[in-house]
This record gives sequence, C-alpha cells and structure tokens, in this order.
Amino acid sequence: MSILQERVYLNKEDGWGYYDAICSLPTPEYCEKRKALLVIPGGGYSMVSEREAEPVARKFYAEGYNTFILTYSVTGNSGEITDRKTGLPKPLLEASKAMSMIRRNAEKYNIDPEKFAVIGFSAGGHLAATLATMWHLDFVVKNSGIEYGENKPCAAILSYPVITSDTDKWNEGSFRNLLSGSSDFEKDKKFYSAEKQVSDKTCPCFIWHTASDACVPVANSLCMASALSKNNIPFELHIYPEGSHGLSTAEADVLRGVQPRDAAHVSAWVKTAVDWLSYTLG
Repeated sequence: MSILQERVYLNKEDGWGYYDAICSLPTPEYCEKRKALLVIPGGGYSMVSEREAEPVARKFYAEGYNTFILTYSVTGNSGEITDRKTGLPKPLLEASKAMSMIRRNAEKYNIDPEKFAVIGFSAGGHLAATLATMWHLDFVVKNSGIEYGENKPCAAILSYPVITSDTDKWNEGSFRNLLSGSSDFEKDKKFYSAEKQVSDKTCPCFIWHTASDACVPVANSLCMASALSKNNIPFELHIYPEGSHGLSTAEADVLRGVQPRDAAHVSAWVKTAVDWLSYTLG
C-alpha cells in the first residue's frame, strides 16, 4: 500500500492554518476511491488539542477514510484568530478553504469528493457545526477564496460540541476567544450560535455527548438536535450517561493509559459513527 502524508498551508501570506493529510493511494491491485474526513480538534479556540487530532484521524483511516487534520487559527501561543484583511474570525474561513483545496485535489488524494465528511470536537465541534450550517453564506464563500459549494460537508460528526451562545448553557470561553476581534460581541455571538443557523442547506449530522459533561453542557447537543429536527435535517444523537469532557476516542491510548468504566462505555461512539457515515454517505 502506498501512503501519502503531507502538510499543506492554507494561506501563508495571511497567517492562516494548515492541514495534514494521511491518504492511501491507488495501487494496481486496489484503485477504489476512498471516502474523506476533515478532522477538527477542539481547544476552546485558544489551542488545538493533539489528542483529538492524529488519534482520531488514524482511527477513521483504519476504517477506510483518507483523513485530513485541520490546524486552525486560535488565540493562544501568540496566535491571531481574526483575519486582518476582513476583520472576520479565521477558523470558518480556514475550514472552508481546507475543504475546497482537498476537493480540488481529489485525484491526488484518491478521494471521492461526494463522500467528504467533517468531524469536530468541543470548540472544533462548533467549527464543524458552523461549517455544516454556514458553508453557503456569501461572506464565507467570498472571503475563503473558494467557489460555491466546494466547502460543503456531505455529513458532520459533532463530538461534545460547543453549539449555543445562550448564556444559560454556553461555553463562554470559546465564544470570547473566537470573537476576540469583534466590535459587537453581543450581535456576533448570536450569529455564530450554530443552532440558529440550521436551514435546509445543513448536512446530516451525528452528535454525541455525555450527560455529565461539566465543561460544555449537554444542552448544547440537545438544542442542535432540536434545530435539526425542526428543519427536517437527518440526524443521529447519542447521549452517554457518564464521562468527562474531552474524551476523544475514549480509549486508553489517548487517556494517559487509563480507561475508566464510563470511558470504556463511551468509546462505542467510534463504531457507531463509522456505521452512521456508511449509512449516510453510501
């Protein structure tokens, strides 16, 4: 098997992020196009979590997906989350640009561009959710430098996602970091509240969360599911009874070698999500 691994910068001139590709290439014996998955780690828009990056990508790669790990702009480590040219938060523009660049290079990456999904965790789940709901908006298309539709996910997996800016259930830090360059925070936090952007253009979603999450309340996933239901968008929702925030694959190798009983139960999400993707993408 021939494997392509490379790092591709989205826009070095403007200080945008990059993606890391892990792809199986065709051989004389096997030339079938693979499905694709853009992996978006969390980190509260202040950092990019390593344990929600390569461990997740490797897991889905083993299930037949060519994977692409997005490293996007954040506020930490002297980063700059606001685009100087547009005044907009960079992450949604970067996710859109990454989807477009990968699709344009579908032959190189040996992928089927019509079977291209996104998965995000925590704040990365918010980014995946805004991509799923806002991909078509004019300001996204124009300022990402893409063609309409190149950034549309065919399906989205939202893992313990930050969704809403409603103050009784929000993760305040994520919105404060994302909108740190905003001149009207109250207006912008409502706009980037993902459940408020669900429409008939939103892709099918798989959502999972733990009821005991003390960092991002499970109400985030519930309000997203409700919005999807109201708009007749197909979705699947799994709420596990126990488990801390940031479990990633919930397996011992990403949990410092220890897998508590609740995490062992939660780890079933990976297989369930893979089955859902097969059902949804075909």
